Amino acid sequence: MPFYHSLGSLPRKRHIAFRSPEGTLYPEELMGTHGFSGSSSLLYHVHPPTVVRATREVMRIPKAAADSRELRHRHFRTAQAPVGGSPTLHRTLLLFNDEVSMAIVHADHVDKHFFRNAQADEILYVTRGSGTLETPFGRLAFTDGDYLVIPRGIIYRLVFDPAAGPLTLLVIESRGMVRTPRRYRTEFGQMKEGAPFSERDLRRPQFVEPRDETGEFPVLVKQYDALTEREKIFVQQLLPATRRESQVTVAGFARDQAGYREAIMNTLDTELEYLRLRADRIKAQAELLYLTGEPQS
Repeated sequence: MPFYHSLGSLPRKRHIAFRSPEGTLYPEELMGTHGFSGSSSLLYHVHPPTVVRATREVMRIPKAAADSRELRHRHFRTAQAPVGGSPTLHRTLLLFNDEVSMAIVHADHVDKHFFRNAQADEILYVTRGSGTLETPFGRLAFTDGDYLVIPRGIIYRLVFDPAAGPLTLLVIESRGMVRTPRRYRTEFGQMKEGAPFSERDLRRPQFVEPRDETGEFPVLVKQYDALTEREKIFVQQLLPATRRESQVTVAGFARDQAGYREAIMNTLDTELEYLRLRADRIKAQAELLYLTGEPQS
């Protein structure tokens, strides 16, 4: 059954100016998967969530089907899957088709990055371990036997204590929206008496004070089983265009020293930004090499 849930301070109406005590506007974000016609949430941020310095492809996630098409019973010994690594980067794929996939992971360290699945809703079944799911909606504690439902597009991170042992998760990804089966709901959306669970079994994130912090925060986005590389766009489009513009400007202001200096400075600023992006990429590749143990192209 649809219900309204709010955390923190909110304006009296939706989509109106919402200001901080200092008078600055809080950026508003409408989070949903079906535009204005589907389920959605309104989030208010201290800093704009759209500020992205650079994007790049960091790894691909191949899907290889078994050669044998023989229909027979199969026993997946998930306890023998590789132990170690990241809860988002080191998932062992077990089954998949065009609509759903299933993987297992035995993670032994907390991600330094945040993760966003932009191609599927996720259900994380906690086989072993406990910790906290961190999202922009708040924090949600979890333990053995819990199901964590994370709609697509939600940025999150799993925080746990590696000293207590690996965090074992069964990861189910669905291209369709994860929701309660229709046979368990009344026409108004309330869970029926014969349903295997009720609204009492659902827990929501708890409010935490917003993090008013600036800096660089890596977010790995899964889409098309890969991440895009913005540095290539910067090199191939922005930088050459700036160079061409600078050459034309230099020619046009050959006799104007002020214009000449401005053109040269614009070019130098662009070159320096490109070098900064290169340095960021090398740093990120080094961190990923440490996490995955595999060199990144």
